[in-house]
Amino acid sequence: MIEIGHNLEHGIIAEGVETEEQCYMLQKLGCDNAQGYLFSKPISADQISKFLKNNIDNERNILPYVVTS
Repeated sequence: MIEIGHNLEHGIIAEGVETEEQCYMLQKLGCDNAQGYLFSKPISADQISKFLKNNIDNERNILPYVVTS
């Protein structure tokens, strides 16, 4: 699916990534982006601002596993 999407000039986002192993496999397969519990549990729009500000203020890496092409 990743290859088909790329051949159609689409960016690919994997959903439901829960483990480091899944993340690394997607990266090896050329997936562009990923989302899921590995990165964060679902939070509300109000909570996201607080979450990001708190992590930036404390200089924490909020995305320890980043899938980029």
